[in-house]
This record gives sequence, C-alpha cells and structure tokens, in this order.
Amino acid sequence: MVWFRDGQPVPNPEFRARREDAGSYTCAVKGQETVRSDPVVVDVQYAPVNVRVEVSPPGSLAEGSSVNLTCSSEANPAVDNYTWYRRTGPPRSSSLVGSGQVLSLASLDPSQTGHYLCQASNSLGEDNSTLVELEIAGVGISVLVVLTLIMVLIWCW
Repeated sequence: MVWFRDGQPVPNPEFRARREDAGSYTCAVKGQETVRSDPVVVDVQYAPVNVRVEVSPPGSLAEGSSVNLTCSSEANPAVDNYTWYRRTGPPRSSSLVGSGQVLSLASLDPSQTGHYLCQASNSLGEDNSTLVELEIAGVGISVLVVLTLIMVLIWCW
C-alpha cells in the first residue's frame, strides 16, 4: 500500500496529525500507483499560533498622529476574537484597550505610551503576541528637537 498527500508520496503513513499534515489523501496498491482510491480530506484543527502585531506606520510616533496595530495568526478554525491589552506597570498588570483585528489609535498623546499585545482566540484555545512598545513623543520634545536642529544649522553656517 502506498499513500499520497496532495499527489505526493507520504514517506511515513503512520503519524500523529499536525497542522502541516492537512491535505487530500489517496492510496494505491504498490506497483499500481496510477490507480488510486477516492480522495479523503484531512482537516487538522488547532488553536492560534504565531500571533504577531504589525505597526503602521512603523517608527517613532508624534503626539497628535495616528497608528494602526494589526494582529494576525495561523489557526484552524480561523480566529474568531482578537483582544488588545496595554501594559504600563508591573508585568501582570494590563488593561483592555480594544477588540478586533485592527486597533486604531488616533490623536495620540503621551499617556498612550506603553506595551501593547494582542490575544487571538478560536474555539480550540488562545495565544498572545509578544509585547509591542509604543512611545509617543510629546509636542514639547518635538519642538525642542526642532529648535536644537535650527541652532546647530545656524551655528554651522
């Protein structure tokens, strides 16, 4: 007996299913591989893994600007709930700041500085992203940097 997954021979037909084992399986009698059985689809389900956050736009954030944090992961069934938290104090101290795949923060101010994380969940479980640090520079700091640059340019000229 020879097994095939998505048309390719399966080297070890005895296995404990993992997510990469999902696919369409057929079998054939060894030596007669051109005559195959009807396919059977194996659907491997699992809780969210590889939860990650993308920050857009990337880089430093100025007071008054806006930013989108987008959460993504791999899961089967698909993620049905994204929850956003912000940590500003001790490691286990966090506050709920939103839900949905995208957290949009508009008119940023320094009080929104902190570490953000996304929790992705489906019917089989949940997982968290790593912490993403957002640091919002206040207008006072921005003005000071601009004034310093102007002074340096005048001095060099």
